[in-house]
Amino acid sequence: MGLPRQPLDEVIDTILYANSLGVQIRLSSFSPIPGTVDYQRAIDNGSFPADADPLLTNKTVIPLERTQAAYQQFQTISDFARQLNEEVQRGIRFAQPREAVRKLIANVDSLS
Repeated sequence: MGLPRQPLDEVIDTILYANSLGVQIRLSSFSPIPGTVDYQRAIDNGSFPADADPLLTNKTVIPLERTQAAYQQFQTISDFARQLNEEVQRGIRFAQPREAVRKLIANVDSLS
């Protein structure tokens, strides 16, 4: 998740699709690799400092978009995935009512 310009509903739809298959969800946030085009784009557009230690590109240290809203959005989506995973372990799959998804998207959008 978190590819540049990736729509939030795409991330949620993918999470729900994986859940509908009964599999555990493991989120990976986008982190550009030094020496790649995406890494240079992140530097060029000001999303990432040119002199940063490459080890700091790992999402566990700093996400590409280092804003409070980005941290909160990632946490909200992570919490949702964790809840779905707990239900899968109990044999329950999310029924996917669109209203619940709309509320989740609205909640995440309000953080930005």
